[in-house]
Amino acid sequence: MTVISVNSSHGSSKASDILLISMQNDLDTVGLKSLHATLLDKGYTSILLYIPDVSADGPAWEAADNLITFIAGNAPGIIGISLMSHEYARAVSLTRFLKRHFPDTAVVWGGIHPTVAPAMSLDHADYVCVGEGESAVLDLMQAVRGGATPAGVPNFWYKEDGRVVKSPLKPLVTDLDSLPVPDHIPANSFIVHRRRVQELNRPFFKKYARWRGTVYSVMGSRGCPFACAYCCNDFYSKLYGSRHTIRRRQVTALIEEIAGAVSRYPGIQYVNFHDDCFLACSDDYLEAFCHQYKERVGIPFIVRCIPKFFTERKMRYLKAAGVAWISIGLQSASNRVLTGVYNRHSTVADFLRASALIHRFRVAVYYDVILDNPLEREAEKLSLVPVLSGVPKPYFLQLFSLVLYPGTVLYDRMIPLYPEKAREYLTKDYHTYQNNKLNRLIRISGYLPTGVMERLVAGYRRNPGKASFRLTLITAAMVSAIVLEPLTYFRLIRRSLGNNTLSAVMMLPAFFRVGFSRYVKQFLPSGRRDGV
Repeated sequence: MTVISVNSSHGSSKASDILLISMQNDLDTVGLKSLHATLLDKGYTSILLYIPDVSADGPAWEAADNLITFIAGNAPGIIGISLMSHEYARAVSLTRFLKRHFPDTAVVWGGIHPTVAPAMSLDHADYVCVGEGESAVLDLMQAVRGGATPAGVPNFWYKEDGRVVKSPLKPLVTDLDSLPVPDHIPANSFIVHRRRVQELNRPFFKKYARWRGTVYSVMGSRGCPFACAYCCNDFYSKLYGSRHTIRRRQVTALIEEIAGAVSRYPGIQYVNFHDDCFLACSDDYLEAFCHQYKERVGIPFIVRCIPKFFTERKMRYLKAAGVAWISIGLQSASNRVLTGVYNRHSTVADFLRASALIHRFRVAVYYDVILDNPLEREAEKLSLVPVLSGVPKPYFLQLFSLVLYPGTVLYDRMIPLYPEKAREYLTKDYHTYQNNKLNRLIRISGYLPTGVMERLVAGYRRNPGKASFRLTLITAAMVSAIVLEPLTYFRLIRRSLGNNTLSAVMMLPAFFRVGFSRYVKQFLPSGRRDGV
């Protein structure tokens, strides 16, 4: 076991308590920013460092000219790395780099991957934080300040004499309003830019933030009413014994945070709610929120919802308050797959009803679909085409390739059948799906006329390998990709801004980075990742 030394200074008097590192290629790190804000609020010296993977000279930490000097100068007692599963290989590389240069400083991993695979993470990290981090990291810092080790500190796992030691979990934070509010551009935050660690100022934030800093990300609740078999939310629920429990913030406190952010950062054009299901609340709560939001904030906002929770009354509240974008998941056009494979009890009929409401209220919308599921029959996959083709347009289609994550029901079910997929989640990009005729049919069904799609489906059923069908499909896909998809995207941006064409044109640079990244993935070989 590596013992944490308090503020191991490396000869520096500028000692800090903790350095938190994000390797994401954007700055939309809601959880890590919350952890950072919690530490600062309690008087700890926390430093937040973003290391986006945009270097052509190898890993960004190896290429950064002053990173070692920066870390040594701040002398953190602990270095924490936040990671998702697809960042595992980079986290291993970064940890090795840190241990090579700072062997006396303990490295702690936290986030979703260490939570679902703590033993695997301990092959590299000194300590692993399992589960929710805000309260746990304060306990850790208190122990370190007192000269203790993490032994017995709730939520932390570590190795002692080669044996994994598991500390018990602290209860979930029930009062979310007790947590300090993270800032849009956090204090004490830095970024590796052009091979140098530099202070994260507004120009850098605009350059690296997902939507060029024009979107404020916030969570009004934690938890999900569903237990989908492919989702890590189900693992969290089982971990804490809190299935279907949703912790929700008070309306007044939530609005206070958003109004404050919009006032301090006039460039914010949208508020993006990361709640798993924004509508999983009472009508009274939603009415109060929408009334206060319209009165005190008044800018467009973005929500994610499950089709089953849509009602006309709730749509009226959202529309009146200024909802700009809604993201909902169809996932499959087969109720057998939705309920029997995905354990997702929201049917195709629920989706069609929700999509009709969204279209009627003229709200810009994303529809999510999961592809590449070997347990889904070809006829079920093909049935997506008439469903998506018949949904009122315009809408934007988000296609995801199924990824099996440890800790999920679907992982445990499918790995015995497909053992080659056991570690696929560590490298697979869920935005990059298999490049085959059926997936291309599904993609263009959101953009081409229904009559065209009916003829394409008929040709696929007759003979998908026939030269005339392949040529027709290629032509249709080119028309969709080059003309219809960009036009649809612009129409939706315009709709999200009250049908103001000039505003939509001015917002295009903010949407371009993410939109273009996902757009080009359809042309890449399956499995390839990029850093756009």
